[in-house]
Amino acid sequence: MKSVIYHIGFHKTGTTWLQRNFFKNSSYFNLLNDFVQPWNDKLCQMIINYPDCDFSYEECIKIIEKRNISDKINVLSAERLSGHPISGGFDYKRIADRLYSINGNAKIIVTTRDVKAFIMSTYKQVVKEGFCGSFEDYISRDLKWKTPGVSFDYFLQKPIVEYYMKLFGEDNVLVLSFEDFKQNKSYYIEKIENFIGIQIPIEKEKFRKIVNHTYSNRLIRAIRFFNLFRKSEYNIYPFISIKSRKTINLFSKFFSFLFSNKNIVDNNMIESIINK
Repeated sequence: MKSVIYHIGFHKTGTTWLQRNFFKNSSYFNLLNDFVQPWNDKLCQMIINYPDCDFSYEECIKIIEKRNISDKINVLSAERLSGHPISGGFDYKRIADRLYSINGNAKIIVTTRDVKAFIMSTYKQVVKEGFCGSFEDYISRDLKWKTPGVSFDYFLQKPIVEYYMKLFGEDNVLVLSFEDFKQNKSYYIEKIENFIGIQIPIEKEKFRKIVNHTYSNRLIRAIRFFNLFRKSEYNIYPFISIKSRKTINLFSKFFSFLFSNKNIVDNNMIESIINK
């Protein structure tokens, strides 16, 4: 393979924009996985979902070799590779170790975000995906006996970045800031180009595109309520089994006027949680 990049997220840090507007540049990159529905991609399933007794790095390499294009930069890109906010990234070390076993010479691109904004935006994300708990339920650090509890390693992001640096080497890990992404996409892309050692032409209109717009607090509250009636990974036994996310969003938008638009949580609460 000419070159391999693992783009691991985090969630809500501009990763979808990178995938759609940068890594889909077929002249330079070859995406090794389905980034739209990575949960249905065999390679991602093996790296993320398979239990240790079934995981085989040799099988992963075989899949990559079949999908590999030798004269392009091959990219494995999925936010879930950094863990997941609903479980506090409990499996991030296992995933990192598996990626290293597949290719220990790969370059890592990881996008981070201000901790407060990261916590708030990922809460809104899981509500959009079906979570019906409060912010306090989401952020609770109460230790669980039977299921993974929230680990602040994930929300702080730094321990995960440092673990990748330990495995792959500091020079092989590029840490990008979502704040830089919002302020100056040209500078953001330039950092990636310097890291991979090649300039990638990109149409200027793509710099103005916004992916995954932030929902209002009012709409998030409405979705959270109607999630009680939606069957999802977060709510296995709903009052009424509505599986369609579109249907839930339609109801939520229609009735959103009934819900408050005040902040989901006070910033002082987030600060106190971080400082504990």
